[in-house]
Amino acid sequence: MTTVPGAIATFFEDIDFSWEGGFRERKYRQDILRTMELHAESFAAHGWRVVQVGMEAARSHPLYQWFDDLDWFYALSVNPPRYTRSCYMRWLAYAASGLPFADLDVVNFGFTPADAAPFLAATTPSLISAANAMGLLTPHHYVQIIDSFRHIVEHIDDYRPHIDDVNDMTLL
Repeated sequence: MTTVPGAIATFFEDIDFSWEGGFRERKYRQDILRTMELHAESFAAHGWRVVQVGMEAARSHPLYQWFDDLDWFYALSVNPPRYTRSCYMRWLAYAASGLPFADLDVVNFGFTPADAAPFLAATTPSLISAANAMGLLTPHHYVQIIDSFRHIVEHIDDYRPHIDDVNDMTLL
């Protein structure tokens, strides 16, 4: 687990969006690299160092095997199972990094590491976005979040017909 002052993790997994049709797939491929550049540039401009994490980081998390089953609870989502799996895997990757996070579609318009310091000192998780797209979390906070996901999966019948990580976060 890494702690780097001023570092922020962002997750990326190259998902096949062909289930939405060819146009979206081509559009996604054209836009994703530019989106990633804008994300990194915007955070760097305000003093952050962006650390890209992916499935390798997720696989290094001790609970990876527990969460890694496309036919399991991911199939309960209204979204394709591979997409839903990626949404949960990002949390394992972020936890493995030990860094606060910002999803790659977040553009920073002025939030600095100094602005983040009070949030990182908090005892409860600090999510800066209602969509859970940015969080100033510590390793302890990630444990809380992942434990809440495990609870939901263990009591999955109480949470049907749809599960996703954003909805699950409302239960913290």
